Amino acid sequence: VGWGSGGGENPPRFGRAFYEAGPLLGRARLRAYLDAQVAAGRLRPWIPAPPPRHFFDLCAATTMRRLLFAVGDPPTEAETTYWIAEAVRVFLAAYGPEAGAS
Repeated sequence: VGWGSGGGENPPRFGRAFYEAGPLLGRARLRAYLDAQVAAGRLRPWIPAPPPRHFFDLCAATTMRRLLFAVGDPPTEAETTYWIAEAVRVFLAAYGPEAGAS
């Protein structure tokens, strides 16, 4: 029974360890950074608190769907730069400081 069939114990632990050392840790670091930006008045406070997940999803959504469904080639550097800039633009439109705030 292979990893993909859910038969072994190691794959779930491996997946959890990979997630905790990668995406979860990155999200925690981004969360701390965003909290500092809120404290400095550069971002609006939010309730509930989705921004780290939301930002990662904005950055990855287009590329992940393309790779998940094996549609087209991996993104070029120019495409990646464009989608990250769009993610930042949308994120700041949602969570950036109010107009006229300093």
